[in-house]
Amino acid sequence: MKILALIALVFATLANAQDIQETLIIEPDQIKSVTGHIQGSCVSEDAIYLSYVLGIIKLDWNGKFIKEVSLPNHNGDVAYHKGKIYSAVSLKGGGEIHVFDADLNPIKKISYPHGFDGIGVLNDAVYVGIGPNPHTPHRGNKIGKFDLDLNEIKVVNFDHGFETHYGAQNITTDGKYLYVFFYNATKGGHPCAVIDEDINLIKTIRFSAGTGIDFLPISPTNPNGTKLVRSVHVGDWKKAKKGEHKVAIEPFEKQGDNFVRLPTKNK
Repeated sequence: MKILALIALVFATLANAQDIQETLIIEPDQIKSVTGHIQGSCVSEDAIYLSYVLGIIKLDWNGKFIKEVSLPNHNGDVAYHKGKIYSAVSLKGGGEIHVFDADLNPIKKISYPHGFDGIGVLNDAVYVGIGPNPHTPHRGNKIGKFDLDLNEIKVVNFDHGFETHYGAQNITTDGKYLYVFFYNATKGGHPCAVIDEDINLIKTIRFSAGTGIDFLPISPTNPNGTKLVRSVHVGDWKKAKKGEHKVAIEPFEKQGDNFVRLPTKNK
């Protein structure tokens, strides 16, 4: 009985995506040697992946470090799809899409004449924000669609109806639509363009997710696929640029056109 009790205790401490009920804090000592501030995030049932300026960090759902991988420059965002991690990298004079397995072992990469930023995967197609996108306020941004072998299908310069700084910061999907998050260059909250798989604009909503967001996997506690987590830096932004900061993984639920912070679990 003691052995069974010990086994039950061990499994009880192995958190997964179903278990997140309140903000999870990633401590600075779990960020290891990857440098720069947090850029994006994605999740699987078993792990959290954080993209930093110069790499990706894999953690478990207790916030403990598992592995890291370095990237050459400005790793703008990451996406998880069927056991693979997709990363959007912007270089001087071009960009790269990197593909890793779930353990961050490299599988493939392609080079492209323009830089990339946000990245997401829907219906076996990869969607990326394509630059160059200046800080100067501008209306309209390019989104590229690639197949899973990273062959270009098309690039659309779509008008989302607002002015932004830079380009698509983060991209996620609920399995039906893509949610493309931007930095607002005018008054009002940061915008999110909701687009379909053909990059047609469905609508625009307001929610700030410039440093990472992803929907959680379908599970008994998330049967409708409406729960998601947002990653944000905590503390001094100057320290954040050096990677010397905490990261908060915050649980939300999409309710209609709103992203609603989930209430803290009663203790």
